[in-house]
Amino acid sequence: MRVNTSASVELFVFSGLSLTGPSLQNRTSTKIVQVRIRRRLRYLNLLIARSANSESMWCTAIRYGSQSEWTFAWNITRHPHTQLSERRKMLKAMSCTTDSTRIKKLLARVLHPNIKQDPKETSLIFNRLILNPSARPNTLNFLLSNWGFLEKQ
Repeated sequence: MRVNTSASVELFVFSGLSLTGPSLQNRTSTKIVQVRIRRRLRYLNLLIARSANSESMWCTAIRYGSQSEWTFAWNITRHPHTQLSERRKMLKAMSCTTDSTRIKKLLARVLHPNIKQDPKETSLIFNRLILNPSARPNTLNFLLSNWGFLEKQ
């Protein structure tokens, strides 16, 4: 009996059984399956690497994490050699916090004279905080209280 389907070949390869007969077709099929497996593994590794840098992962880490996660993100945003995309990703994540002290610290960052911040980053912080139900009241109060300063910027 001859096995020609790639699904059957995959079953044999995964189960540790060898294909009967040393035919060239079987060896070729096994090579094809091995290539497919390698491609799938590379794809899975790529997905894992992407998830490690995803915004949603950082958002969750900041929302449910401790002070150490917040401090890490804060330091990333303050470091002069941090890439713009990385800094913005951390600012978005920091806007996910539910802690009112951290929300106020993030808002105060806008007015801090020693923190050089692009207007796009300021806008990003406000937009993200407004979308966060826990931060919305503090953000609206901050905007109303500091509207004159923000308008000049």
